[in-house]
Amino acid sequence: MKILDSMLNVVLAGLVFGVGLPVIYVLALRMWDRADHVDSVIARRGTLAMAWTGFALVGIMVLVAILWITRKSLSHYLGITVF
Repeated sequence: MKILDSMLNVVLAGLVFGVGLPVIYVLALRMWDRADHVDSVIARRGTLAMAWTGFALVGIMVLVAILWITRKSLSHYLGITVF
């Protein structure tokens, strides 16, 4: 059962990072486009804020993933414990 649980964790992580982050990025691009192409009269600040929030979320998740992958090297060579 331990192998099955481990496989399930890998599949779920793959779905989150493999599908979830690109979807968040695409939605952020759509929000940015909607905020940019208004009739030059009223600016949509809410959609622009949502777009930047999506970009920030994707950037943070990429940074966390890089730190997770390199956590043992950081600990061994630099003495930095991240997680």
